[in-house]
Amino acid sequence: MAAEIINKRAEWVALLRERFNISPSDSPCGWPVAKIRASIAGEYPRFRNSSVRVIRRGHALVVELDNRCIFKHVWHPRANLKTEIEVLGRLKGRLGIETPDPVFIGRGCKFFGYPRIKGNKPDRKVIGCWSPEKRSRLASELVALCGRVQEAIPLKDRLRVLGPKPGPVGGNEIDDVARRFRAIFYGSKRLITASRKVFDAYKRGQKRLASGRIAFVGFDLQFDNLLLDSAGRLVGAVDFGYLTWSDAPGLFGLLYKDDPELAEMVMAGFERFAGGRISAEQAKAQGLFSVWSYLVEVSTNRWDMASRRGEFLNIAKRFSR
Repeated sequence: MAAEIINKRAEWVALLRERFNISPSDSPCGWPVAKIRASIAGEYPRFRNSSVRVIRRGHALVVELDNRCIFKHVWHPRANLKTEIEVLGRLKGRLGIETPDPVFIGRGCKFFGYPRIKGNKPDRKVIGCWSPEKRSRLASELVALCGRVQEAIPLKDRLRVLGPKPGPVGGNEIDDVARRFRAIFYGSKRLITASRKVFDAYKRGQKRLASGRIAFVGFDLQFDNLLLDSAGRLVGAVDFGYLTWSDAPGLFGLLYKDDPELAEMVMAGFERFAGGRISAEQAKAQGLFSVWSYLVEVSTNRWDMASRRGEFLNIAKRFSR
């Protein structure tokens, strides 16, 4: 998932009404803190007087209670977290690091809660100043994480767990994103032309990429979902709600947005894990990392695209040279 653009309650209330035609009272992302607390305490009374700190509103509501438990709610009234809960059960104890353990599950899987995992999110600037040895150690830990995720969900079970729909790597889905682009940026010929080049280049690159058919388990591998200890070692990972079929650029594209060099190191290590089926150099040369990141920005932050017209135009121009 890309970094959240809309986080404040007031912004979500307006968004739910104007863009999604959803009453703010129907979506946890539009709820005040008192209602968030009540929704949890209604099923788990021990939290009736808990302090609530909102961590995120967007794609899901994430809050911390009493500095010791994290709760995640869906944002859409028709959604649930059943698949993520099942996936977390499969990953538990198999990744060599801590992952959320849903010990509190709401009716209809509308929310789940788990003991807070100790650790801090990586700081881009700090990691950028690390020694080569320390960065290499983190890369190796991330390679191990990616490999263990693949092993935790065997190929024979992936369709049942993840569903057959791949991430946005197929031609039709890229065309859908392009159409959305044209609708929002109608009249901006420069942006449409530049983005069309990006989409076409991505499709050509996909056909040439030696990763074979889509077989990897993609997840939200990015700094925002990782936890490090004080020594900089990987101790935890959160947010497995968007597990899906993926390809190599798809698996590492979000990490590439955070730290391109680190992402390339991780992909090179994963190439060895995967038996040489992918090529970091090939993906880099074809610009697939950059295009994936661009597509993620387009598809996940679509509600904020109009105000970011200039930024997206610059991205499109840079990635289509």
